[in-house]
Order: sequence, then structure tokens, then C-alpha cells
Amino acid sequence: MAKITEWLTPLQTQQLLDTRSEKIVIFEEQLGEYEVDALRIIFLESDVLKIKPTARFIIGAKGRIDILAGGTSLTMLLATESGDWLFAKRNVQLGKFETWPFNKDTFDEFLSQFLEE
Repeated sequence: MAKITEWLTPLQTQQLLDTRSEKIVIFEEQLGEYEVDALRIIFLESDVLKIKPTARFIIGAKGRIDILAGGTSLTMLLATESGDWLFAKRNVQLGKFETWPFNKDTFDEFLSQFLEE
């Protein structure tokens, strides 16, 4: 979340968006119930993007964060091998995730697509 907040700072300084951190509760069988920070990004035109941690224990990764925007969602996975965050999307309902790097350029590209919709 810190990286995303840092990347959004110039847009926030220009008053093109606002960010709000909010506490959410997650329950996982291995950890029980715990509280984490989610991030809400509010754009000038009232479009809202929510970045919400979902799980620390998932098959094939060390963590999952969902990015929710209206009816659209995108997933971020913490790769088991490299420890890097990746964007991930399923092409079919139960198919394998297609992944690509999570970095400032790919996040900016995602934001641009979100704002164009």
C-alpha cells in the first residue's frame, strides 16, 4: 500500500484524487480474525477504486490483494518464489492466472484504463 500511496502523491497534490485508509477485518482459518488496512482512492468524478487485502494464505502465493472498481476487479499476488507482487487476472472462471509485474508503470496503465471506462 505504501508504494501505491507514494505513486499517487503527485495526483493528490494536484487535487485530482484523494486517498483514504480504512481498517477491514479478515478471517483466515490458519490465522483467525485480524485487522488490516485497505486503501480507497476517490477520483474527482466520484469514481472509487478500493485496494483490499484479501488473504495471506492462498495456494501458489504468499498473499492476495483485490483491486475493486465498480464491477471490475483485478488481483495482486505475492509470488512465492520471488517475493514480488504481481498483477493477476483469470481469463476464464477457474483457469490459471495470467500474471505481469506490479510496478509504477503497470499501475499507471491500470489506472488509465480504469479512468477511461
